Amino acid sequence: TRAAEEYFANTLHPREIVYAELIGRDYNGKAIQPDYHYGLARPDIYVYRISTILANGVERDLSWRQVKARCNELGVKYVPEIYYGKLGDYITTNSDEWRLYLEQHLKDKFLDKPSSLDKNVIEEGIVIRVDNYPRPTNYKLKAPLFLMHEGAMADKQIEDVEEQN
Repeated sequence: TRAAEEYFANTLHPREIVYAELIGRDYNGKAIQPDYHYGLARPDIYVYRISTILANGVERDLSWRQVKARCNELGVKYVPEIYYGKLGDYITTNSDEWRLYLEQHLKDKFLDKPSSLDKNVIEEGIVIRVDNYPRPTNYKLKAPLFLMHEGAMADKQIEDVEEQN
């Protein structure tokens, strides 16, 4: 909440909701996620979704292009974009197993490599966002090495602020 106040106080439209990843360290210097402080001394925010609650109570999402434009208006970062466009223009395969082909391609190209935000840690994963109406659908693919790291931290019972409610 303190980071939300810092980044969005008196800037949001009525009934506007911002969904974001909080990274770095908390205001006491503790890593928000063990070993993944991204070299930051304080919290930083990356927006991935913005919606508005309409007068009738329906939540309506902005498209990805609108999210980026709104983030620029607000002066905040949005999650790094790897590709924007139709999936069929990104990969081509005649295989009936195109989902497996895509998953393997994404793993080989983007995962288990240094993070685009901090080369000292492994990329956490990627998300494919499909701008459906009225709400986008997101498909998350976590990096295998990151999953092993998360498991090791859980086994050691190391507190992960990101997982707290």
